[in-house]
Order: sequence, then C-alpha cells, then structure tokens
Amino acid sequence: MGAEHSKMAGTSQAADRRGTKEVIRETLRPPGRLVLDIGSGNGALVAWLCREGARAIGIEPNVRLLRAALARASAGPGERRNECWIAGRAEALPLADASVDAALFFNSLHHVEPAAQGAALVEAARVLRPGGDLLVIEPLAQGSYFELLRPLDDETEVRAAALAAIDAAPPGLLVPAMRVAYLTELAYPDVAAVVGAFTRADAGRAAAAGQALPAITERFTRLGRPQADGSRRFDQPMLGLLLRRTPV
Repeated sequence: MGAEHSKMAGTSQAADRRGTKEVIRETLRPPGRLVLDIGSGNGALVAWLCREGARAIGIEPNVRLLRAALARASAGPGERRNECWIAGRAEALPLADASVDAALFFNSLHHVEPAAQGAALVEAARVLRPGGDLLVIEPLAQGSYFELLRPLDDETEVRAAALAAIDAAPPGLLVPAMRVAYLTELAYPDVAAVVGAFTRADAGRAAAAGQALPAITERFTRLGRPQADGSRRFDQPMLGLLLRRTPV
C-alpha cells in the first residue's frame, strides 16, 4: 500500500477509551449493509451486527467455533434470519466477486498465517463491491493486557506482521480512509477467568497454560487495576484501519 500508518487519511491521533462496537458503528455504518465478518469466532459480533440493522455473514475456519455460532443463531430471536454462516479461510473466501458492502477483520488478521495475510487482504478486496469498506481492527503489542498474557502467547511478531501486510497490499485495490487508535478495557475476577477466556478457542494455548500460570498470576496482581468488586482491569491499545475498495 506504500503509506505508513501515521500518514493515513483521517488519522485519529488520540488513543481514547472507547468500545470496539462504537468504532465499527462509526466506520462501517452497519444498518442496511451486507457485512462480512472474517474470523467470526462464536458469532457474537455477527449477532450484534444484525441487531444494528445489517445483514451479516460469518466466515470461520474453526469447526468448533462455527458450531457454537450456529447453536447461538438457532436459539436466537427471529432477526437471526439475517445471519449466514460459512466454513472457510480468510485467504480463500467462498464468496463471489463484489458481493458484500463491507468486511471486517476483528482481532483476526494476525491469526492468519503471516505468509497468507496478504492473500487474505486481496480476498477481502475481491468480495467487496466498488467503494466498499474493509475495517481491520488489531490489538497492538503493548498495554497491561498484552503484558499479562505475554508469558502464555507472545504475539509481538504476528501482530506486527498483520500491520505490515496492510502496508504491503497491492496498490489499486484498497485505499486508506481512516485510522483510529483507541483503548479498550478488560476486567476479570481472577486468574482462572483470564486463562479460560484466552485458551477457550485454542488447544495449543490451553496446553501451555499450566507452565505460564505462575507468571500470569504475578502479572495479574502487579498490572491489574483493582476494582471495588475484587476484579482487576487491564488496558489493551487497539488500532482500527479503514480501507476502501477502489472503483473498477
């Protein structure tokens, strides 16, 4: 793409405390649009997009998470008919060219193999209609939450690779439109809740959790801001990059 992140149009310099859903509302304008959530996990975000007035498609390679999303949808209210679920990978989207209004990677681009991240962005551009929006939201390798979990899974390199893949996207496909830096907060009652949330979708992380537990326990006490209810809060800096599909 050739431009550094700091030079992107519409840059928001301040890292304000705000919610990811607020950022998605601002950038993707979900009502009335067909939105593709790439790496949709258990489907919570797809369900929220539908409540916001969008039609939403969830793409997820993890079969267990996809089954959880389907179970969630089947138990939900009538508006869930606006949801669609597809097993697939970001670098080979099983969708037609120019078939969606907007696409979203939320905490998911860095989970694509680094060698395939460029292909994943090209695929997202392919399925977008001309003028469609691609929002990539990535956690940065900094902040108390990142440091809390670093002994279990240090994602410094894969997170950096995801941002580098955006810069390296072929010119003429996606044009930078907005950059939003913000802070999210995560609260946990205890260390067990932290580990459970982080390992639920990844068997490899679960296997390593026992060895990392002493270091995580020490960091939970040292880095977490204690709350009145006994829980502790952690900060996670986030970066949202809005890219627009060029007309063809």
